[in-house]
Amino acid sequence: MNSDLLGSLAAGFADHSIISILHSLWESDTTKWSNVFNEMISDLLGSLAAGFADHAKGLTGGSV
Repeated sequence: MNSDLLGSLAAGFADHSIISILHSLWESDTTKWSNVFNEMISDLLGSLAAGFADHAKGLTGGSV
């Protein structure tokens, strides 16, 4: 494997890890963390919280 491919794979794993951590936080208190995410960076984290909520409801076509 070349270094570009390895770098891309590492970045993908890091992205997945960050999403997993944010989801664990959100799932621990959905109301609190939805509000925190919306207050921090509403464009990005607000959409993430909305996608988590859609996923929790069984909707898979969310905005995330």
